[in-house]
Amino acid sequence: MKKITIIEAEIESVSPLYIGDDEGNILIDNETNTAYLPATSIAGAFRNYLSSIGEDVNLLFGETDNSQMSKIYVGDSYGKVLGFERRDGVRIDGETGANKHGAKIQRLYLSEGLEFNIKFEIHMETEEDKNLKPMIYKALSGLNKSFIRFGGHKSSGLGIFEVKKATEMEYNFK
Repeated sequence: MKKITIIEAEIESVSPLYIGDDEGNILIDNETNTAYLPATSIAGAFRNYLSSIGEDVNLLFGETDNSQMSKIYVGDSYGKVLGFERRDGVRIDGETGANKHGAKIQRLYLSEGLEFNIKFEIHMETEEDKNLKPMIYKALSGLNKSFIRFGGHKSSGLGIFEVKKATEMEYNFK
């Protein structure tokens, strides 16, 4: 049994989104006006979520000691920037956990409504691999229910997405 399943999902941010560096700069491609959602961030978020609900993520993503290769390939994703949003905040002291006196900050976020297409390619070699595909759908459901968020400042209510559509194609190489 040799099959490749490609799952593509159209997702849209329903909250502001922060994708940037440690200095507070939003990372966008100014030439194309697009935001970048790295495949490693998508895969990492899905892996953590699936692990938290008791799935054997090593079957899909491989083992970290490289004794088992990943059976999934995740693509980078890009979304057209629609606008920006500024929010006030306070700088937190890492040692005390309290705000620093006089340290008011303004952060810039990407406005909600960004649309991304995320793509997963699953390579199934054995009959047991048929359980890999449902894991992606469980993770997409977790994304749609806000259990999975992307970007930074997630604990401040950012990075929430809605799954608009998912499509699947399967190639059977018997």
